[in-house]
Amino acid sequence: MVRVRSRIGWLAIRCSAAILASAVIVAATGRAQTSYPMTLRVDPIAVSRGQTVEITFAGRENFSGAWALLCEGPGLRVEVLGAATVEPPKAKARGGGGRRRATSQVRARLEVAADAPLGPRELRVATPQGVSSVGLVVVVDGPVVAEADDLANDRPDRAQKLPFPAVVSGRIGKIEDVDWYSFEMAKGQRVTFEVWGNRLENKIHDLQTHLDPILSLHDQTGRELAAADNNRFADPVLSYEAPAEGTYYLQVRDTTYSGNPDWCYAPQGVSGPVTPSVFPMAVNP
Repeated sequence: MVRVRSRIGWLAIRCSAAILASAVIVAATGRAQTSYPMTLRVDPIAVSRGQTVEITFAGRENFSGAWALLCEGPGLRVEVLGAATVEPPKAKARGGGGRRRATSQVRARLEVAADAPLGPRELRVATPQGVSSVGLVVVVDGPVVAEADDLANDRPDRAQKLPFPAVVSGRIGKIEDVDWYSFEMAKGQRVTFEVWGNRLENKIHDLQTHLDPILSLHDQTGRELAAADNNRFADPVLSYEAPAEGTYYLQVRDTTYSGNPDWCYAPQGVSGPVTPSVFPMAVNP
């Protein structure tokens, strides 16, 4: 009986050693593999019809040798300008959310035709390592305003002034990031803001957490007049008619005050009537 148990114990040790050796070989093989490029964001997230802009495609893995951007649908022409690896800052910023990996960035010149179809468009980077996962931009009919630096518009008294109508290309780049914008309204004027944010990030393969934006509108005293959340899936639509002429303030933030350098958003502001839905949704030919 003792001899049988000894043989069984010896066999168990040999099996454990074989399994451990196999795991080491598999791990070494995995490290030797090269993943295809994975997208994290496209900046700016909104582009105007009839304009040519420089965009940055940021992601993980190797984007070196990028030679083309593949665009969904007509009306977009792209020229790749170069690729580089960007190291994160060594010092951890307050509320930075932990250590970040280096990112690969591809710069490109994007030409948007005057009749390009409106709405979100998929982009992918072609590299010698393979075609990247998808990134998105929104084609809009109107001017696009870039958000000021993260700290420049973080309070109502430092709100970034907007022309109207306008589309903002912004970012909730850090924990507790709150962005403020101001604009003028006449008495009885109706404005509507629709945010593109969460709907775009849901398509990004390697972005593990997503922006959940919320909008609120305030008057000059700081009183909240209206708020909106989760109207277009997790993206808000806020519509408001001004009771008096004056300056109004729009606040954009994440619902939980989270933040991420890859969380981009584009609130599109228009004045006048907006169609929230169509009924009936089906008709006979």
